Amino acid sequence: MLNKAVFFDRDETLNPASFNKNTGEFEAPQRPEDFKLYPHTIESLKKIQSMGYYLFVITNQPDAAKGKTTMKNLWDVHDKFHEILITNGVYFKDYY
Repeated sequence: MLNKAVFFDRDETLNPASFNKNTGEFEAPQRPEDFKLYPHTIESLKKIQSMGYYLFVITNQPDAAKGKTTMKNLWDVHDKFHEILITNGVYFKDYY
């Protein structure tokens, strides 16, 4: 039997961009304190999950390579994202 799955991009799909004071642009969150979800993200993910779909995130994080942030900061953002999901009963099968 095949499993049903939905793949999401993280930034600007599940969470809004945040304003980077150094560049003057809206970009992917580069620090945990900059990270937040869109208002209905949790509710929507729970509904999809309840329909029997596996959830996956595919995300491109070039900001460390560009010197805009550190890998530690990017992992800290990911950890905050993961914690928010788990706390709200949303379980992604994997992150890529």
